[in-house]
Amino acid sequence: MAIQLFRQHRQSYVLTLATASRSGEYYKFGQALATVVARHHPQIRINVIHTEGSAQNLEFIESGAAQLALIQGDSSIQSSAQAMTLLFPETAHVLVNRQASIETMADLQGKAVALPPKGSGAYQLFMPIAQHYGLNLHSAG
Repeated sequence: MAIQLFRQHRQSYVLTLATASRSGEYYKFGQALATVVARHHPQIRINVIHTEGSAQNLEFIESGAAQLALIQGDSSIQSSAQAMTLLFPETAHVLVNRQASIETMADLQGKAVALPPKGSGAYQLFMPIAQHYGLNLHSAG
């Protein structure tokens, strides 16, 4: 019994955390989380991986390639995933050039619009908003 307790106490755990692009906030948050966990629980190591965003993160959870994932709050979750906590509220921002004569969402129709990456949670958040306002947006490429 004492040997088993000793082994359990000395056992280390490695978890993979799927985040988003290296330049994004989810990736930076994942790195900070891994640092804090390592500092306070040295038996747990979190490998932070960069991904294309929420959709791919959920695929990684589903396939077992990751045990943890950061996803957009309004993403649909498959049966193998379990939401643990809401980290912060998600908001969509639409920024326009003052000289573009854009006052409403409808004014975006026919304009060049920079879209978030297709697999990202930001894309999943923005597209229903665009559809609600009747915008027909197509990403290049």
